[in-house]
Amino acid sequence: MSPVDIAPEISRVLDIEGTLANLGGDPELLQELVDFFLEIAPQQLDDLEAAVQAGDVDAVDLQAHAMKGGAANVGAVRVAEASRELETLAKGGGLDGAADIFARIRAEFADLQRVAPQVDWASLG
Repeated sequence: MSPVDIAPEISRVLDIEGTLANLGGDPELLQELVDFFLEIAPQQLDDLEAAVQAGDVDAVDLQAHAMKGGAANVGAVRVAEASRELETLAKGGGLDGAADIFARIRAEFADLQRVAPQVDWASLG
């Protein structure tokens, strides 16, 4: 698959090509993983937001790590990167700026929710 097979708006949000390579080129598996992530991530985001609002550094670290891992596994690169930033902040022992980073995670996830239905999974195989 060449990069031109994926619309720029989608490739900005999802690294389909790289993730497919990691999954042995199985677009059905990738679609299942993306769908599952889209299903479970809203609760993870709510939990992460609650931890940020409570100022619970350990919970932010744990929740941001989980969000980073899930997002990375499905190729949601911008969600993963922002989650990594928040995790790093929490690992440093503070949460200065955590609300802004969390807002970015939420916005990047909203982009993922918007573009994932536009992927023509059948054409990826």
